[in-house]
Amino acid sequence: MLAMKNILKLLLLLLLFTFQKSFAQKYDCGWLGKKTVAERNKIFPFNKAKKVVLIAYSNHELTIDKNGQVISVDPLSLDEARKKDSSIINKYEIKTEYGSRVYFSIEEIELTSKWRDELSNILINYKLKRKPGRTYAVSASGCYTPRNSILFYDENDNVFCFYEICFECSGSMMYPDPEDLNKYSNVEECNERFDIIKDLFKKNGIKYGVEDN
Repeated sequence: MLAMKNILKLLLLLLLFTFQKSFAQKYDCGWLGKKTVAERNKIFPFNKAKKVVLIAYSNHELTIDKNGQVISVDPLSLDEARKKDSSIINKYEIKTEYGSRVYFSIEEIELTSKWRDELSNILINYKLKRKPGRTYAVSASGCYTPRNSILFYDENDNVFCFYEICFECSGSMMYPDPEDLNKYSNVEECNERFDIIKDLFKKNGIKYGVEDN
């Protein structure tokens, strides 16, 4: 009986060790991709983008709908918003399957071809060495309050894709994202990617949401 109890204890310890090891896996993340500019320009959203614009916005409010999805709600028109804040440049309302995103931009910078290539390099070549299993650690503070976004325009000057970022919380959302460029961006080992993107915003003159407090 004593021997059986010891065996059971040993099995439990082995199971616990195996679970902890799988939960605490570390993933290599960095400049592991090797795709050239030409190759990256064939990947969504860069294959469709005629221009790419960085924006900052101060009055973007997130709410939760009845299904628990995060949505953006702001009923003001552009003219009404400008009466309250003369620094507002444009209003963007982008519909997704998760609800609408509404941005009243206060800063906008269109990327040159050089910086567009740098952005594609970050989003495509800064990546995980291998995809995590079903269990992996992510960094999240629960404060998701995005103040910056990257807008991708098609040939008709319509925004067809956005990459929304909360630099404060290291959180982001890309929609649509058929290539999974943002799927594992919040894996702890990839947090440096947010710093690299923040630096891109800074070097292009965007201040709000990216300057250190």
